Amino acid sequence: PALPAPPTSAADVAKQIDQIVDGIKSGDGTLVLQSTKRCRMLLSKEQSPPIKEVMDAGLADVFVQMLECDDLPDLQFEAAWALTNIASGTSDQTMAVAHAGAVPQFVRLLSHSRQDLQEQSVWALGNIAGDSPDLRDYTLSEGVLAPLLHFLTDPSSKLTMLRNGTWTLSNMCRGKNPAPNFESIRDAVPVLAQLLHHRDEEVMTDAAWALSYLTD
Repeated sequence: PALPAPPTSAADVAKQIDQIVDGIKSGDGTLVLQSTKRCRMLLSKEQSPPIKEVMDAGLADVFVQMLECDDLPDLQFEAAWALTNIASGTSDQTMAVAHAGAVPQFVRLLSHSRQDLQEQSVWALGNIAGDSPDLRDYTLSEGVLAPLLHFLTDPSSKLTMLRNGTWTLSNMCRGKNPAPNFESIRDAVPVLAQLLHHRDEEVMTDAAWALSYLTD
């Protein structure tokens, strides 16, 4: 087995983020993509990802702007992944991603031609909706349900999409103070009932949790 990576000092992280910011500001397309990928990898650390430092550098807003670059799908993907990781942080950090305008962009990317970008957007929306009733309701109000249900009923959807999509849908159903407006989530019920019969245990489990939330 590989040796564990040495601990990264705060000074080293700060240096790396400064280099990332410089790379993104350079205007060189290749360097911008490399720097965004480098930041995504930093945020993907299992222990103590530098979410706060990335936020303090103003990169969340930059990544949301990158989601609009439809002629650069690789850059969109890296930015979406970075934002997904940021949105898995504290409630304040998740809220900051939403305030930066990420939700309507992620909903728009659900119609993208690339499956990996669709799936990353589903994952990001699940992180955001799962944070609080306010963000859940806001995400639903942006029209996420219809494209999400499309993925969950499309026979060509990959298993990873079905797993992420069902988990995200369960987050749309979760919460009691207040519970989601039933009319806003009603169309999900027959789809969830169908997913209870899926061969994958993870999909079945999240579908069962979603229905449990709705009947609570």
